[in-house]
Amino acid sequence: MVKNIIIIIIFCLALIGAWIFALTVARADTTPPDGIILINNNATTVYSRTVNVLIPAQDNYEIADMCVGVGACTWEPYAISKQIQLTGTGNAWYSICERTRDRAGNESVMKCVAVQYIGN
Repeated sequence: MVKNIIIIIIFCLALIGAWIFALTVARADTTPPDGIILINNNATTVYSRTVNVLIPAQDNYEIADMCVGVGACTWEPYAISKQIQLTGTGNAWYSICERTRDRAGNESVMKCVAVQYIGN
């Protein structure tokens, strides 16, 4: 019984320590993430409406979320790449933008690239 209580106390202290560490790091981090955006391996012209977006980013702590899209986008968990669909009809230019956010809530500057869709 005493052994179980000691294990519970140690576990609780470990959780409290992890929580305090996370808060300290998050408060100390004022630097936003930074990175680049590449479409289909740095292409400026695409021939498919499905494009691969590469979003390699770096941060002094940890990147948590990303916002990637044509026009509007929503925050989602960070991944280094994402496939998106270009909508519309006919040949057109698209501006694909990305933004990343770290665990402390710092947001990167929005970066955009222009890509031309040429279809059949």
